Amino acid sequence: MMSLLKFGAFGVVALCITLSQAVPTASAVDAALVPRNGCSGQGAGHCNLVMGGIPNGDTAITWTEATIYNNACRKLGDQGGLYPVKQGNAITSQLKYTVVLELLQEYGDVNYIGMCYAGYCYTGYFACSKDGSNFVTCAHSFPC
Repeated sequence: MMSLLKFGAFGVVALCITLSQAVPTASAVDAALVPRNGCSGQGAGHCNLVMGGIPNGDTAITWTEATIYNNACRKLGDQGGLYPVKQGNAITSQLKYTVVLELLQEYGDVNYIGMCYAGYCYTGYFACSKDGSNFVTCAHSFPC
């Protein structure tokens, strides 16, 4: 981190970025560049579906978030207040079509998720991780 004394304005900017990443707020999530969002940049023409949830023991999860990001990890849409997120939900966004959750398990192999967008469907393992607050994110890149 830059010294606040030596690089005054730059140090304040660096400090603000660090704090906004440590405690995501609604505006930080909308900016879509916080670590908790589970998005990783993709090539042009690809988007990310990121599922978020809270584990209930070792083999169960309550899915609380479904968010779509563009290739630069900018938020395009989300589950629109549906809670909990369930299999069969359609996720609206700025994309031309909706993303439909074809397979979403609350028990057992919860990383195995199915989704469809336009003519593309995927059912398989999403890339998942758990942060220090016990929140799980699972992501999959798809052509958009």
